[in-house]
Amino acid sequence: MFSDIGILLIYQTMSSWMLRSAQLLEPFYMCLKECLLEEAAIYRDETALKVIKAEKATSYM
Repeated sequence: MFSDIGILLIYQTMSSWMLRSAQLLEPFYMCLKECLLEEAAIYRDETALKVIKAEKATSYM
């Protein structure tokens, strides 16, 4: 996406962005995890979707 608009980035730069983003979002993640684990039950959506070239024929979100 960046190269499409003339910006050249090395993988190390993008990797650093991802690591820093994970660090910044960790408190939010921990808070969500704590709230979810306090619940009596946690529900999930089993919406099936097809994935091209996947080992399994059906995957779930």
